[in-house]
Amino acid sequence: MALERPPLSFLAGFAAAAALWLGVFCADIGMASTSSRWMVGLIAWKEAIARRVQGPRIVVTGGSGALYGIRARDLSSALGIPVINGGLHAGLGLEYILHEARRLARPGDTVLLALEYELYVRLEDDTTVDYVVAHDPAYFEQLGLRRQLDWILGMPFHRLANPWLRLLGSEPPPYFIYFNPHGDVLGNHEFFKSQGLRDSITLDRADIRRYRPRAAQLLEAFAEWAREHRVRLLATHPNMIGFESTLRQPNVPRDLEAIDALHRSLGIVFVDRWDETMMDRGLFFDTVYHTDNVGSTIRTRDLARRLRPYIDAREWGPPFLPGPGVSPVELVDRAFYRIEPVSGFDRMAGLDPPEGEVFTRIRGSRAEALVRTLRASGARFTARLRSPERRQDIEVLVNAEPVILWTVGSTDAYEEFAADVHLKAGDNHLALVKSAANAVDVRELRVDLPGDAPAH
Repeated sequence: MALERPPLSFLAGFAAAAALWLGVFCADIGMASTSSRWMVGLIAWKEAIARRVQGPRIVVTGGSGALYGIRARDLSSALGIPVINGGLHAGLGLEYILHEARRLARPGDTVLLALEYELYVRLEDDTTVDYVVAHDPAYFEQLGLRRQLDWILGMPFHRLANPWLRLLGSEPPPYFIYFNPHGDVLGNHEFFKSQGLRDSITLDRADIRRYRPRAAQLLEAFAEWAREHRVRLLATHPNMIGFESTLRQPNVPRDLEAIDALHRSLGIVFVDRWDETMMDRGLFFDTVYHTDNVGSTIRTRDLARRLRPYIDAREWGPPFLPGPGVSPVELVDRAFYRIEPVSGFDRMAGLDPPEGEVFTRIRGSRAEALVRTLRASGARFTARLRSPERRQDIEVLVNAEPVILWTVGSTDAYEEFAADVHLKAGDNHLALVKSAANAVDVRELRVDLPGDAPAH
């Protein structure tokens, strides 16, 4: 039986719909989308730093694992050379991240690849299309016709319509991301690590599989570009939670060794082994790759030690100094060092606008927090508190043992308190128990350890 031809009206309707879709996509090119606005600030900030810093430098390249896990400011200070954190977002995909690395690096630089394992498998996704269509039309134009068609046909309808819906509604408020002048993200302080974020970490897992041939081609092309432009390539494995369930999978060691072998074949040296950058879950912020500020400190100190043999014999530019002013998140780091609130604390206030004061408060009659250490140690517990409504006592318990009793007067001034406490290795549970349910304002709440951070 012969197949019936589709009616002309159907073909005409299909052609009209395809033409409309193509027309809207073409009109979308160069129009900002709500979902890509945070990425615009991130990339613009990294490119501005790269233009400002003179002389040969280390440029860290990768997704948000590098953005969160490697502190370029600490690395620069430890090594005495300029270091830029060029970490972006793994959702951009390996091809675009390496494309951006070409923009940041100059002849004489060293690019340190710190690539999440997913980048060897998922080479691009909707995040890539979202950002490029809105903010990098030149990149889209240089794609082959087949890739362009894949992007056009694969763009989700909600993203296609987003720029036009923005024109009908009000502009959303700006997306605040706080960085230091080296490009390090600052919002991963443990004081922002809520119980919900800690719970999400237990569910997150890395996607470790054998690298795709296309990933090998992209790395080979990048290595060739680096040789032509006198850029040296080094690599470090990503900071990652060392889940036992992940390590027990039979494919994991095999696939990670294959990644190592791929880099060796391209002349890219790993400064560490894949099992040496896995860390305890308590040192992570909200994903399997995102360390908190304590985890970043430990990770960076270890990385500095491993990088030192590769830098001593080279000429470098001078380490650059931070710019004027202090980020509000850095104020949090000073005021709430090592404290991870679990319950009983109000949300942090004062971060937006940036010039606002940084403070919080203890609600109800009890607030609880965590302090994580890698070794048993004496510590200094300091606080600046006020009880504007009434005088009350605050008892501090460490691992259910009462260790401090402070009396906070009813006054508009903040009173300073300090005491020495002993912390065990691992999780230390802090409880601040008040004699009344009235809120107490908190300007500072710190636990300082010898050497300012635990040893690895």
